[in-house]
Amino acid sequence: LRADERAIENQMHALGYRDAEVLGDSLYYSEDLKKMFFQIDLYEGEKYHYGDVKVTGNEVVESEDILAALGIARGDVYNSEKLMEAIELGVRGPYMDKGYLYSQIIPIEKPVAADTVNLTLEINEMNPVHVRHIKIIGNDKTKENVIRRELRIFPGDLFSRTALMRSQRE
Repeated sequence: LRADERAIENQMHALGYRDAEVLGDSLYYSEDLKKMFFQIDLYEGEKYHYGDVKVTGNEVVESEDILAALGIARGDVYNSEKLMEAIELGVRGPYMDKGYLYSQIIPIEKPVAADTVNLTLEINEMNPVHVRHIKIIGNDKTKENVIRRELRIFPGDLFSRTALMRSQRE
């Protein structure tokens, strides 16, 4: 039940109701005791929209590129699920392709009106990562040198998520 209540709250947050929360629940029966009813009390709050959207702390990737990848503009309906997905795929991805495996991207939401929230992505790029070793295990039929020649990433290279994924696919 508690997991379902959290799922309801998350769904409401994804629909723009940033302050939505389950207030309580109750169980009761019909007068003839043949039907059971379950009631969830929910506070929706206001439907939020994004106000200003900006990026701080970035040096490796341009702010315009980050904002374009984020896909969120002023006036869009607030969606926490879409925000986290856009950060993981659209913002963290380019950093990982440039070797910044441990970059931190922290969304800071600041309510500025009854239905508006400003968003700042605070980025801590950290240091780029290079590949030290590549271990190939579990190959019984294919020789290791055949596998290595198909790799798109090598020891000494700057880490790249795209190159790693392409190597894995091929």
